[in-house]
Amino acid sequence: MKTQITKIKGVKKTKTIGKGKAGKISTKAYVRNKDTKLKKSGVLKTDILNFTSSNNKVVKVSSNGMIKGIRKGTATITVTLRTWQWKE
Repeated sequence: MKTQITKIKGVKKTKTIGKGKAGKISTKAYVRNKDTKLKKSGVLKTDILNFTSSNNKVVKVSSNGMIKGIRKGTATITVTLRTWQWKE
């Protein structure tokens, strides 16, 4: 059986946050199994994701997806899957 994540995206595409205000990023994953044609989606836990801000002077993002507005401006938050290796 081959199951793969086909897409990860934010639950909201844009979010406005004021200076000193905070919020949380939610992400949704879309999974497909080629053998069974099963398609599902669900919210991902933040411990398997990396979050980065394109402009830390405008918005900071923590490792668990919490964002904080620093000053007026525009920034893009990028979410990626963490990679790991199994040890036996």
